[in-house]
Parts: sequence; structure tokens; C-alpha cells
Amino acid sequence: MAMATFSMASIQTAAADPRVGGDIGVRYDALGGAAGLLGEPLTGEVGTPNGRGAYVSFQRGGIWWSPQSGAREVHGSILTEWGRTGWEGGPLGFPITDETGTPNGRGAYNAFQGGSVYWSPPSGAHEVHGMIRDAYAWSGWENGVLGFPITGEVRTPNGKGAYNAFQGGSIYWSPTTGAHVVHGAIRDAWAAQGWEGGALGFPTSSEFDIPGGKRVNFQRGYIEWSAATGARVNAPIAVPAPPPASTGGGVIGGTLAVPGEVNLDGLVLRAESVRRVAPPTTGIGYTAGDVPIEVVLTIRNTTQGLWDPFDLVAVTYNGAEAEQVFASGLGYGAGFGDASLAPGQSRTGRYLFSAPPSGSGDVLVEVIIYDVQTDRHVARFSTRL
Repeated sequence: MAMATFSMASIQTAAADPRVGGDIGVRYDALGGAAGLLGEPLTGEVGTPNGRGAYVSFQRGGIWWSPQSGAREVHGSILTEWGRTGWEGGPLGFPITDETGTPNGRGAYNAFQGGSVYWSPPSGAHEVHGMIRDAYAWSGWENGVLGFPITGEVRTPNGKGAYNAFQGGSIYWSPTTGAHVVHGAIRDAWAAQGWEGGALGFPTSSEFDIPGGKRVNFQRGYIEWSAATGARVNAPIAVPAPPPASTGGGVIGGTLAVPGEVNLDGLVLRAESVRRVAPPTTGIGYTAGDVPIEVVLTIRNTTQGLWDPFDLVAVTYNGAEAEQVFASGLGYGAGFGDASLAPGQSRTGRYLFSAPPSGSGDVLVEVIIYDVQTDRHVARFSTRL
């Protein structure tokens, strides 16, 4: 939704009391109508520019509706931040909740199809989406070590990644490293080295325990902290080559061809195919005119125990992050999910990414697998379309 067309200044000249009906009207009545949160309507129902929903603007906010998300209100600073990102036509899509107080009682948020906007009095309202949002969730949301976001997603100065800053630290992302939490004395030491543009590069892990302290790994080294020594920058670490599928795995540092597979401590991950496919008829995150990239992955449990895998998949096309396409707020095709994987059982996931319709290009697929019984695993596959 372009602000130039649908700014608050322009909608205030609309009819004073248009009828508010349908699902938007039901939600408006539930919020107290004209005497409630939003006040009097300023517009009738208006179709969104992307043709996927509708909205009504009110004195103190708006209600947006789509078939997938239902009718949800957005107001105040969260509304302003959502507008900054491009409204429902931006990376966040339509709202899927009304404004909701955070569990710690210190702020509020709206969840959207593609991310969230968080607000608190000291931090203001800022969006978090994609793999950075996944890492934020892993760290405990606003009640974890990071607190509330104090920026939206920002490109790094070297153009190779992105970050969100939070009250208690940062989350940095790049296509080759994923998204990781950095905070406290280790973050301060990394900053002194020049952040991601310095000798260490991007983080390749979040903070984890070591005997007597903490550690964060980076592309070209690591930083360890202990109460006795403080944060210390250590010598560069070697990046291991990917093991063959017949041997135990772990964190994979190299890149495999497609098709190809790797053994991650007994869970065999195979990249079946990466190809161009016809554009979807529906989907969040799809850019009109793109020719999407489909990634098909299979996992197989070769151990004698249960696995509970949770997967994150990222695609980079010609060096730029490709946006994952979602349908109804879920993965476009069936992913690995979080259901248990019994010994000998396999599961296939299909993922769709919106990418420019150029004739050829280099594709990097990064797969992150988490399991409640094992460490985090990373595998990378590359091909050319």
C-alpha cells in the first residue's frame, strides 16, 4: 500500500460515516465501534492495491482483511511502522492478530503473515521478519536476553547481510551464515574488531556454553568470554569440508552440488532438486513477474532413535536473498515440520522462493536443522540455473 496514495492526510477527507460491514464490521463492533479503540470510520471498505484483501481506515487506526488472515486491527506506532515497510504489499503481509500485550507486560505487538512488529515505550515500534525473527523467537522474544527491537531490519554496510538491533544485543544474518544472536561483552569485542566488515566476518553461531564461560563462532575466528578473562578474540578457525553421506556429520562448512546429500549425525539430508517452476496462483512473498525457484529436500533417519527435526531453509540467487513464498501463512509446500522421525523413516519438504526471471544464475541453498536431542546442523548446496 503506497503511502502517497493512502496517507492519513488523504483519507481524512473521505466520507465521515460510511457503513462498515462484513467481517471488518464484525471486528469493529467487537472493538467497541465508534466509542471504542478505533473511533469513527474515515473511509468505506477499500480494496488493497495488491488485490488480495480490503481495509477500512478509522480515526485511530485501521482494520485489514484478507481470506487467509481474517479481519485484524492495527493502530498507533505499530501501524506507522507497518506502513513504513510497505503495508500488506511489503514483507510482513496482512496482520494475523490484533495488537496484543506482551507476556512481560512491557509492550505490545501485532503478528503478520511474514513477521511481527514489536513496540514498547522506550524502544518504539520496529519490525522483525525472516530468519532474524526465527532467531529472536529462539532467544525468548522480548522476554529473553535481547529485549525489544530498537531497529527494523537494516542492511549491513558491506551489503552482504542484514541485522536488527535490540535493547540487549543484535541478530546478524547473511545468506552463507544464517541468523545468530550476539550480545554482551562478546558483542562489544566484535564491534571493536569492525563488526561483520572486520577480520572476523559474520557470526556463524549464537552464544553457547564452554567450560568456564561462553563462546560465539565467526566466519574467520571466534570470541570466548569468561569471568576471569573477559572477552578475548581468538585466532582464525578452519572451516571443515563437508563429510560424505556415509559418515557422521555435524556443522557443515563446505558446499555440495545438487543433487547431493550429507549425513548430519545420522540424519541424511539430500537436496533432490533446485529448479524454476510456474508462478503460484496464491502466496505471500511472491513478486509478480518473478519465475520462482523450487527447492526439494529429503531427510532420512538412519539412527535407532527418534528425531524431532525443525528446519529453516534460505536461498540466495546471484548473491541476493530470495524471499520464501508462503500460502495461508504456512510453508508453500510441506516442510519437514516438527513431527518425530522414526528410525528408517524419510520425509520430503518442498520450498518455493521468489526470484527474478533472469535466464541463468547461481543458487545457494542453506539448510539449518535443529533437533531436541542434537546440536544445530548446517548444510549448503549450490547449483546454477
